[in-house]
Amino acid sequence: MLNVQCNRGTLASALKTVTRAVAGRTTLPILNNVLVVASSEGLTLTGYDMEMGIEQKMPATVVQEGAMTLPARMFAEIVTALDAAEVSITVDERAHVVIRCGGAEYVLNALPPEEFPTLPPMESVVSLTVGREDLVGMLEKTVFAVAKDVSRPVLQGVLFSFDSSSMTAVATDMHRLSWRTSRRDEELIESASLLLPGHACIALARVLSANNDETVVVEFGENQVAMVLGQARAQVRLLEGDFPNWQRVVPDGTGKTTVVVNREELVTGIKRSAMVAREAANKVIVDVAAMGLTLSADSHEVGTATVSVMAQVSGEPMKVGFNSTYFAEGLAAMDSEDVQLVANGSELPVLITPVGQDNYKYVLMPMQTG
Repeated sequence: MLNVQCNRGTLASALKTVTRAVAGRTTLPILNNVLVVASSEGLTLTGYDMEMGIEQKMPATVVQEGAMTLPARMFAEIVTALDAAEVSITVDERAHVVIRCGGAEYVLNALPPEEFPTLPPMESVVSLTVGREDLVGMLEKTVFAVAKDVSRPVLQGVLFSFDSSSMTAVATDMHRLSWRTSRRDEELIESASLLLPGHACIALARVLSANNDETVVVEFGENQVAMVLGQARAQVRLLEGDFPNWQRVVPDGTGKTTVVVNREELVTGIKRSAMVAREAANKVIVDVAAMGLTLSADSHEVGTATVSVMAQVSGEPMKVGFNSTYFAEGLAAMDSEDVQLVANGSELPVLITPVGQDNYKYVLMPMQTG
């Protein structure tokens, strides 16, 4: 039966990683568990929700090899709550898991490791190496724009494209579109693209952010993708279907009206007007005039809000309505001091970009101003 000793902090960190892939709601109890395998190489922990699986290897003193599964949330909560340096984990003759640390002892019920599903093998694998921080930026600056509506599954994913010189990510719910690109130097035999589920992108971003390695190895399979980072490996089943032709909705950067405005001041103006806009379908009206912007919201139940923001305006004056949440989320994905808005009227998409940066674009569809 299994018998191991390991560092509590290392185990807590490994559990935090693999529980990102543990099912939240499932009819299969085994998917609420984490698989723990002890071998001559140490411990391997795995969480798997049938769409994404994460494996984490860690050092341990293995007295007796074996495997077990434990309720992931409970296991992680126990290990985090303990304070001694070393943890002892054994499986007794009744298949109960005994966890000892300092003066604490827990005896937990386990499910047989044979019931835990195996991650599908990846065939015809092509791999490339990308910067970890670049990949995190790709995930975080696009995933918020995926669709919440389950009726169109392809819109619930982030489309990644790779070629010999760049890596690009795009997400859209058809009300807004977020696009991020990054240059890369590694040669690819051919271009590649993949559609990652949005919930997996959120989990991957958190796992990658908690690691200090500089690079990530991305492995492409027929309908799977894996990301290897140090001793962690995440494998995700790709979404199937045709992603919309997003290029045709991205304005070319020229328009009848151009606005350059301080990003933080604009975000503040949106938040102030959004207090009233919450009661009116989140609609904020942006009135563009020569001296700057006026943001307003009108609710029959609450009242009105009007906020002025200084800006540099060129071209025609205009009035356009935006969803305040979508507007603010796009600006939050940027880190420049100023942003530029380019519009061609109140009924066409508006292009928002960070001033001085060419690696991010945000396209926002207008709402009716009437």
